[in-house]
Amino acid sequence: MSLNEFYDYTPVEIDYAFKFYYENEDQRSKITWEQTRLKIYYSYLFSPSQKRKVTYITFKRDYLPFSFDEKDKEDKEVIDDNTFSAIQDFFKQKIEGPK
Repeated sequence: MSLNEFYDYTPVEIDYAFKFYYENEDQRSKITWEQTRLKIYYSYLFSPSQKRKVTYITFKRDYLPFSFDEKDKEDKEVIDDNTFSAIQDFFKQKIEGPK
């Protein structure tokens, strides 16, 4: 933006531009942190362990909560525990091979 364009804007327009810019940067930061949490969750899922693995929503809520997570919002389960266990068993059989 040139200096002449800057002088043409009113203070309210500049305030809106700054507000939009900071909201955009905040959203971008949240997306980046959410991607990081998802990568950590998948690393957790694929690490060998005898412990029962948790769903992503439980992982998000109990193990790696962020300050920007909505506390009052009830997350909808995408997959129930039985289906999750069945998928885990399927992959364990693939890794271990036929018996």
